[in-house]
Amino acid sequence: MSLADLARAARSKKQIDTKPAAKSSKILDDDNMPRGVYDADSPPAKLAALGPQVQSSPPPGGPFPEYRGKVVLLDFWASWCGPCRNALPNLKRLQAVYGGGDFVVVSISEDDEESDWRAFVASHNMTWPQRLDADSSLQHQFGVNALPTYILLGRDGAVVQKFVGEEMAESIVERIGPDLKKTLAAKP
Repeated sequence: MSLADLARAARSKKQIDTKPAAKSSKILDDDNMPRGVYDADSPPAKLAALGPQVQSSPPPGGPFPEYRGKVVLLDFWASWCGPCRNALPNLKRLQAVYGGGDFVVVSISEDDEESDWRAFVASHNMTWPQRLDADSSLQHQFGVNALPTYILLGRDGAVVQKFVGEEMAESIVERIGPDLKKTLAAKP
């Protein structure tokens, strides 16, 4: 049955017998965004069943103790992700405007090949801190299911806000700006 037939059947509310497909390691749509259930759509019982990979509070000292006392924006991305590539100029702008003293951007790549990741970072002049998360441990820790995902951490390492995907009408600078300003203004 074709995708068009499935869509027509869904619109007409017909029941179609389909077998669930076997899960592959990554199923991506046309925009390189993973398909599936997102944390916001999951009932609490399912989230609890996931165990330690979904944490509502940071581990002692935060995930990045070297940035304790600073506001941190985690940028989950991959070099093969089209929306991540499109978001890069705005991320550079955010880093240029706010980066330094009390604020740091940490880009966390979900690339499988370290050589691809290093080449992309070097060729695109990504001068802020970079991490390779080839085993997806940080992705699981923060419940990241789509790329790009931005997670704003307060000075104590707690999650302040999570931004999933790239908005065409609003850049990450505009989306995160109000929360970032409030978080930077908060006293440690």
